[in-house]
Amino acid sequence: MIHDKIGQLSTHPEIIANYDLLERTGVWKELSLFQDEVNLLNELLEEASKLFNIKTVNELIVYVGKKIQDKFIPSYLAFVIQDEFYSEKPNTTCFHKMERIENIIEIESFNPYKKIFSLSPTSITFEAFEVLVDNKQYTDVFLPVQPKVLIPLMGLDGVYGFIVLGKKVLDSEYSKSELKYMDCFINFTSISLQNNIHYRRAILDVKTGLYKHSFFMKRLEEEVAKIKRYQHVISIMMLDIDFFKKINDVYGHMAGDFILYEMAKIIKNAIRIEDPAARFGGEEFIVMLTECKSENAKIVAERIRTNIEESVFHYEDKEIKMTVSIGISEACHQNFHQHSTLIMQADMALYHSKRSGRNQTTLYQDIKDLAENKP
Repeated sequence: MIHDKIGQLSTHPEIIANYDLLERTGVWKELSLFQDEVNLLNELLEEASKLFNIKTVNELIVYVGKKIQDKFIPSYLAFVIQDEFYSEKPNTTCFHKMERIENIIEIESFNPYKKIFSLSPTSITFEAFEVLVDNKQYTDVFLPVQPKVLIPLMGLDGVYGFIVLGKKVLDSEYSKSELKYMDCFINFTSISLQNNIHYRRAILDVKTGLYKHSFFMKRLEEEVAKIKRYQHVISIMMLDIDFFKKINDVYGHMAGDFILYEMAKIIKNAIRIEDPAARFGGEEFIVMLTECKSENAKIVAERIRTNIEESVFHYEDKEIKMTVSIGISEACHQNFHQHSTLIMQADMALYHSKRSGRNQTTLYQDIKDLAENKP
């Protein structure tokens, strides 16, 4: 509405008749600046509504990266975001001339930058950043992206990350109005990032990055409800780390947390992106394999079990070897079970693996057939 009013004023006959006077007194310039401010606010409001609808951190990086590159054409652009679990090392995403490239910035710990941006929570030129930090170890890492400006991503919990803008392709400096726009745009980006990170923390286990028990159970109930209606089939895989208590007793609980995190990575790498995995409690994990019969689930389980058995986990100066025991159950429209029964059956199969010597996979159907065929 304000924009329309300004447009009407600029074509009003009396305004046109007195244009020279308005120009000489500076009123016209002020009016033009005001119109630019309104245009900027309208643009930012449009961007805010789009930013708040983005569902993942990766999608947010891609969207914001494209907007920044379209508007300012920086030679390089880098996002440094701390949203990983059990790791001080932040995620880094780099762009060069509008294209995503392999990371050329290596940051081992986010903590020093978190402290720096807590003291200076607005955009800052790289030259001023170097003076503020006064430690080449923390500033020279950005030289590969020809840094000109750094902008923090601030939220309720403090600093979530920051964006590094390289010099412009056209070799001009970033103006005050451009930096003002960028600060406003990144404020909205920070809110979107905060919402994404907080949602992930609400549904993910802090020690593993897998889903929490409660979120997994909700997903399982939804999938079980589809079995009869759509003739689906799902398999449940329960995994338990063998002799995990010894890790905590011998190496300490931090080593135990490290093992949990490494186990979770192996599990995630072995399953499809649509198959939810969760920390079920303690050292126990659970995976739901959709549209997957138990025989195929056993192939996946054996891949996980073998990968873990063959891995050497390096914690500080120690080498740790681990194994897991696994139990699998299945539900389909011919053999329908409630989600609680499905979990109980997988747990019984897991117990059989444990009792039979550990480091093995058992199907519930196999122990059921064995029990039924006993004389």
